Amino acid sequence: MGSPIDRLTPDQESRLPEICDEWRKVGLATGPADRMRAERGIRRAYAAVGLPPPSVYIWARSPLEAVLGLAHLGVDGRLAEALEETYLELTGRPVSGLWGRMWAPFLAPSSDPLREVLARSVGFEQHAVAAAVDRAWDLAWRRLRPLITAGLAGQVRVELGAPVRRQVVDRLWAPVCAQVQAEVWSRLKAHLEARNTHRWAWLRTWTVVGNLYRLLRVEDALLAPTRRRTTADRLAIADFLARVCGLDAANRLHGLMEVARGAGCWWPHRSGVVLCDRPSRLALDDQGRLHSEAGSAVEYPDGWAIWAWHGVCVPRHVIEEPASLRALEVLAVQDVEVRRVMIERMGTETFMRDAGAHRVATDEFGVLWRLDLPNDEPLVCVEVTDSTPSADHTFRHHTLRVPPDVRSPREAVAWTFGVMTDEYRPTAES
Repeated sequence: MGSPIDRLTPDQESRLPEICDEWRKVGLATGPADRMRAERGIRRAYAAVGLPPPSVYIWARSPLEAVLGLAHLGVDGRLAEALEETYLELTGRPVSGLWGRMWAPFLAPSSDPLREVLARSVGFEQHAVAAAVDRAWDLAWRRLRPLITAGLAGQVRVELGAPVRRQVVDRLWAPVCAQVQAEVWSRLKAHLEARNTHRWAWLRTWTVVGNLYRLLRVEDALLAPTRRRTTADRLAIADFLARVCGLDAANRLHGLMEVARGAGCWWPHRSGVVLCDRPSRLALDDQGRLHSEAGSAVEYPDGWAIWAWHGVCVPRHVIEEPASLRALEVLAVQDVEVRRVMIERMGTETFMRDAGAHRVATDEFGVLWRLDLPNDEPLVCVEVTDSTPSADHTFRHHTLRVPPDVRSPREAVAWTFGVMTDEYRPTAES
């Protein structure tokens, strides 16, 4: 074996942005999944670590459907009903299409031996298989590591792996996980409480807590794709080293790369695999954060969607019906980032007026208003009026947010121009 590669050639280095962009597009792909390609990749990935190919492929239409369906495999009765109703609420579906169409073959009564076998084959004993799939990365990297220097490995991680992870894992999958967590648990708790009508409150609470504890597998399934060592950023690194640098030691990962190119997230089990469709809609702002001014930022084929404003997930009406927002609703929100988005969508001037902000000071430059917010810095705004009329002969008012330590309208206006108060002496305003 020769000396390890210590630097990229100019041509290889020029291809880093190309491979980065390619894998960013893989991670953010929308539209129907290439199911044949993904399933072929899974068979190859299993074979690479010495596992027999799975016998069952279950395609979920969204991460929500996947994790609730996986949790449903291990429970029955009230828990199963609560999971189903939660899913129907969050997708806006009036009738069940989840359990009857996709999961029913694995949820049959115990009197059916064949279906018992199916249920056990895709049961929640996934960790041993997931670990074996993850070993594909370890085995590939063990062979790649002696072929490149630490400096080169660091360069590829920084210039290729980190941007892909930031875009795909941090800015897409992390908000998806957070939204599932935010929406599912409160609804599950409400449905379980409605089904447990014990006379004693302590017994009802104990029963609901016990049921929710049994559903912690929802959390396990939700976070599993980000905890594995086969995320898009690592696959991008291996792909670059194989295709651009000619290091065939990454061949063990080709199957996993094909899965990523054909489907969304997926969950390996002993004899079956659950795969997720890609989003049918994905809207981002110029910094790559989830964002849409008119509708959902992410939407999956089953109807489950996320509404977001510059990376902050918010309720649907904040995006689609901002005129319906009221100050009392905004002030009741505990999440500071969500509250700030709601204020922005409502309009700072409208919010300050509706919330009863108090006047701090008045001078020839305008009026300074202040409103104390729970768990956040005070909202301080200066209200100014144009000194010259507009084309329709009216004098326009503007409400501008300024730092909370501003004490006068003049200081506030000076701050908006980026100068100190004693330096602000306008000769003319427009």
